[in-house]
Amino acid sequence: MHLADATPLTPGVEQGRELLRRELSKSEYQQHKSLLQSVYDWIASRIDDLLSGSTGTLPSIAWLIGLLLVILVVTLAVTGLRRGRVRARRQPDDAVLGDPSTSAEELRARANAAERAGDLDSATLDWFRAIAVRGVERALVDPAPGLTADEIARVVGERFPASSTGLSDAATVFDAVLYGGRTADAADCARVRDLDSLLERTRPEPLRTGQLA
Repeated sequence: MHLADATPLTPGVEQGRELLRRELSKSEYQQHKSLLQSVYDWIASRIDDLLSGSTGTLPSIAWLIGLLLVILVVTLAVTGLRRGRVRARRQPDDAVLGDPSTSAEELRARANAAERAGDLDSATLDWFRAIAVRGVERALVDPAPGLTADEIARVVGERFPASSTGLSDAATVFDAVLYGGRTADAADCARVRDLDSLLERTRPEPLRTGQLA
């Protein structure tokens, strides 16, 4: 019986490098690319050392164990960094409405300062908080403790129906940055800032019959 050529179970150095490169190029590793590139370079160097004077292959079991250990260590490192960022953000005043003594104007000033400093995460969060607090100041939002970003977006959106989609999107970004470990970019920050500015210039519509504030 003729057997077709198959990929060898024991990868050579070039195959090993390619497998490692593909694993480290996945999106979840890209936020820490410089660190992971260093890991990749170090592993590649160790493979060269092991293969110098050899036939150019590694025993399959040893290779697979080594590759799995590298992936495990890198995954744990990335996960730990991400969780550390989230824990660092979860301060007592990190609820959407935050400190009740902080006004929308103060939040806007804080957001502007953070944006100028290049801290787009803090700026994006404070721009959304400004929207939420301004809703309270305009008597559109009941300042009940524990309100979520989605709940505030829904309530404010009922009074600004033309901006309801933008509010929902801004709430999604807020949650992703604060709780999901996402890094806000300039476009995220600009969208939430512009939304705050638009709502400030717009007169809220009256509640329709049977609609709760």
